[in-house]
Amino acid sequence: MPFRNFDAAEKILTERQRMERPLMVLIWLAITSYALSLGHVAYVFAGTLAASLNLLATMRAKEVYVHRLIVNIGVLLATVVLVVELFHARDDQLVALGHYLCLILICKLFERKNNRDYVQMFFLSLLLMVAASLNTSAMWFGAAVVGFIALMCYTGMVFTLKRGLDKAASVVLAGESAPPEVDRVAWHAKRFWPAGALRRKLLLMLLVVGWFVVLSFLFLPRLSIGPGGGGPGGASFASTLHLGQPRQVYLSQEVLLVASYEGDWSGVEHWGYLRGQVMDRYSRLKDGSSWSRSGSSDGRPAWPGPRRGMTFDAPRAVPETSVVVQAKTSLGPTIFGVFPTVAVDLAPLAGADDWLTETFFGLAPGRPDPRTQPQADRRLCWTLPEGRDVRGHDRTWVAYRSYTALPAMAQTASWPTWERRGERVPLLREPESTRPRGDDIDVPLRVKELAKTWCQDLLEQRRRGDQPFDAFDLPIAERIAQRLREEYSYTLDLRDADPRRDAVEDFLFHLQRGHCEYFASAMTVMCQSLDVRARLATGFRVDGANRLDDGRYAARGLDAHAWTEVYSEPGGWRVIDATSASPYRPAEAGWLAGLWSGMRTFWEDRVVGYDGAQQRSLAQWLRSGFQASHDAAREWLGGVGRGLWQFFLTREVDRDARVFLAVLLAVSVVLEGVLVWRWLRRRRSGRTAAMSLAMFAPLAKLLRRHAPPRAKHQTLRDQAAAAVAAGWPEDKLLPLLALYQRIRWGGYLPPREERDTARRQMNELKTHMKTR
Repeated sequence: MPFRNFDAAEKILTERQRMERPLMVLIWLAITSYALSLGHVAYVFAGTLAASLNLLATMRAKEVYVHRLIVNIGVLLATVVLVVELFHARDDQLVALGHYLCLILICKLFERKNNRDYVQMFFLSLLLMVAASLNTSAMWFGAAVVGFIALMCYTGMVFTLKRGLDKAASVVLAGESAPPEVDRVAWHAKRFWPAGALRRKLLLMLLVVGWFVVLSFLFLPRLSIGPGGGGPGGASFASTLHLGQPRQVYLSQEVLLVASYEGDWSGVEHWGYLRGQVMDRYSRLKDGSSWSRSGSSDGRPAWPGPRRGMTFDAPRAVPETSVVVQAKTSLGPTIFGVFPTVAVDLAPLAGADDWLTETFFGLAPGRPDPRTQPQADRRLCWTLPEGRDVRGHDRTWVAYRSYTALPAMAQTASWPTWERRGERVPLLREPESTRPRGDDIDVPLRVKELAKTWCQDLLEQRRRGDQPFDAFDLPIAERIAQRLREEYSYTLDLRDADPRRDAVEDFLFHLQRGHCEYFASAMTVMCQSLDVRARLATGFRVDGANRLDDGRYAARGLDAHAWTEVYSEPGGWRVIDATSASPYRPAEAGWLAGLWSGMRTFWEDRVVGYDGAQQRSLAQWLRSGFQASHDAAREWLGGVGRGLWQFFLTREVDRDARVFLAVLLAVSVVLEGVLVWRWLRRRRSGRTAAMSLAMFAPLAKLLRRHAPPRAKHQTLRDQAAAAVAAGWPEDKLLPLLALYQRIRWGGYLPPREERDTARRQMNELKTHMKTR
């Protein structure tokens, strides 16, 4: 591999070293960030080796390159790799294009470079960072982006200077047959490279670019492009749930829900599962899988009817066990409660001394008003009514109470009712569950076969018919949950998921790890494939670790969860959680670990998790703040105007007028002080500059008397050069002349020591000329 030394023009004029050093670091940072975002160590090693070799050569004023034919062959091979990855590898198109950009950049590092190549490498690096942002949302990538932006700004400024110097070196003036020599054209570039000025401009540019980036991040529409994102905690609260997308799920520590349990919950095993949505239909898609709800055909709620179940003594019709919930409106219209939730009270917390005297929304045929009452579908998923305002003036939280009918309250075979204002209102109940047919479940055959293998002995007993068919539902579900907990691991990193496969099949046979949505999905479809009534539920899971000092329970984003519910008589649906590990909980640690945890929380909640809801909340806060400031300023200015008018009429000054006059006086004093300070500084600088130039008067007189006469077209430097040729001491004349030019044309103010040195040199020069 040949090395070539930089020639004089490249060293002095075009500043290749200053240009290529930050550019090599920029390229290395782009390749490394993209490769690490995918976990591809080979590209990290290749990019580091290529950039390091070029950087070391540049620092020694050398260029490393290969023949252009070899570079072209490398580009062709990179194109072949791209085609292979597009048509035969499991990586998607964006990943393959990113690999191609990495290979092209490495090839360009080993060719003879000019300004066009620098521009190409600059923009290829920028494209790589954009591609990396589609693959990762880690905090280290945020730091890499900040460093990349700083290097990009600095490299852009150096490249602008380099192009200007290149242009100056190629200019042919009138009367010249060729460009001047490099040393004569760019002596200032060699001696006075503006490093300090570049650093100052870099700081200003970073402030401008950073401000633009922050504004774009806060107010541009939110887009979800490519993998890498994730909902809080890995669970969704929509009526559908999509699986199979390669992504990294983050855990938010933002408090999303606060629950207060009232009543006797001691006999309830799964009191901590606050359910929001229920889905029972699994479907395979082209890019993964999804869960949805198989509601009634007309989409209307299913109303109570005759059913063997629970009731309550009138007048104690309302269950004593309830959960008072304060939830963020960003969770959507979903109402969370412990199953079975039979009624919801939307009375606000503030001022509700007696809940039963407030409007209680029990649903009965012909009575519901969609504008005022919560809606429930046939799976008892409660939602807030459309247009329902939130508690008080706080548009961030909504408050409600959900009532739970516990099995211990069952007394008769009629469904519970509640007597309100002389009218008996039946509480909403769950319709009879239909047993699924395993052959109809849309899941790969190997998943069904695995479920049969795990439960072979139980299925054999069920086929013999020694016990009722329903008696085997819970044992089968517990067996599947146990095998999932023992043989599969919990993770939030699912970037290796293949969307072309069925999500459950990919989890069971390829990934063998996942978060709660995958465990619950696998268990639910395996139960359904064995004719067991099962469904998937999403919501929050709280326990003792969530308990606050006041007895309430705070559910954070990391407490979002998914689990399986299996139907079993008596008692109805039972919660069975197959997830092998609990969601992440931060442990108590020192202040440094706490600081790191706080930084990660801010990054995940406020940067990665910044979505359209937070954007609308910010816009509303800014609008409210602006309106409040406008109203306050308008009221104050109106008071000032009235006070000034009163002063004009009665010579009496009120408080607003006194404050206004005091502020006006303070501003006037500050402005006058600044103007006086600038005038004094300018006068002092002018006096200092005049004094500094005045000390060169003996030098000018000496040049007029003893130096060769200066023609009109000659500069003072030309006259000094002629004087040196005539025998003047160069070591004394040229430093004095350089200092004079810096003071006269550069605005330089020398310190006292430098002025004394210059006077001493002039005296020595005068003594030397007198003794000739």
